[in-house]
Amino acid sequence: MDLSYDHTTPRPDGYSLVLSGTDTYDWANRPGCQWPAPTLAGCRIRVEVDANGLTDLYVDAVPVSLTPAPACELTALVADHLPPILRHLWPVWAKGVPQ
Repeated sequence: MDLSYDHTTPRPDGYSLVLSGTDTYDWANRPGCQWPAPTLAGCRIRVEVDANGLTDLYVDAVPVSLTPAPACELTALVADHLPPILRHLWPVWAKGVPQ
C-alpha cells in the first residue's frame, strides 16, 4: 500500500484526496489489519475538505448522496492516507482527541 501521500492536493483552505481502487483494496486487506466486511475496497474515492469539513465525496465517480458510504470505514480510510500536516482537518484527528 502506498502511503506516500502522492494523491493529496493541499489547497489554501483544505485539501483534495483521490484514492484509486488499488489504494482502497490494499488498505482494506493489509496483513494483520484487515477491515471487517469492507464496502469501499476496490472503489475509487475522491474527498474534498475545507476548514468547515467535508464538502464533496465521490465513490466511483458518483456523489455519495446517491451511493452512501459507511462513515466509520471512510473516516479510517481517509485518516490513514492523510499526511500529518493535514490531519487537523479530518474529524478522527480532531484537536483534543488523544492519539
